[in-house]
Amino acid sequence: TFYHLWYLPAVILGCLLIVGLLQFCHPLAVSVIVFVLYVLGVLGDSYYNLISQVPFLKTAYEAVFAVSSYTRNGIFFAPFFLWLGVLLANGKVRISQKTAGVGLAISLAGMLAEGFASYFLQWQKHNSMYFLLMPVMFFLFEFLLSLECRQIAIARDLSMYLYILHPLCIVVVRGAAEVLKMKKLLVEQSLVHYLAVVVATALLSLIVIAVTHIFQRFWRWNDV
Repeated sequence: TFYHLWYLPAVILGCLLIVGLLQFCHPLAVSVIVFVLYVLGVLGDSYYNLISQVPFLKTAYEAVFAVSSYTRNGIFFAPFFLWLGVLLANGKVRISQKTAGVGLAISLAGMLAEGFASYFLQWQKHNSMYFLLMPVMFFLFEFLLSLECRQIAIARDLSMYLYILHPLCIVVVRGAAEVLKMKKLLVEQSLVHYLAVVVATALLSLIVIAVTHIFQRFWRWNDV
């Protein structure tokens, strides 16, 4: 059920790769390398059934898939976004909120079109990597950085628990649907199923955070 935790070792491997590249490469070269790796990853993901018609490309990717089931991993997927975070966190790029918002809307619409096209044309081996995901994330990060709002203390913990716990809540929602005889609504209706999982995950995450804070206060009180 917790297959989604591939992301954690992918981040670790991606961080190690970035640190290693910085020891030997100029930052511009790092940018080029992580971009090329991501492009290779996209070709082995949403466009695999298209590029696999070229024999030498199919052989090359089959060698990759002998080690990793997908190109969505710490070599092809993670480094680009980690490096993007480094650049934006250090103020290397800044654009206006309006530009970021317009860019996000256009690139997001383009990514949805790219996803639908690769799906209907049956090019996908998997559906996790798209070319237009790169500008989507760039403009999203820039838009969020341009906002002036009060920090939410639990945001970091909440986002972590939402990610870690949502597969458990998929199982919970499906189990509840069976018991309540509401499988057609809570499971077969994909949008309702998605919303139910989101609500269940948010509630469980808030409970975990609250219990964690209670234990933290308890241990601090004992230490005093």
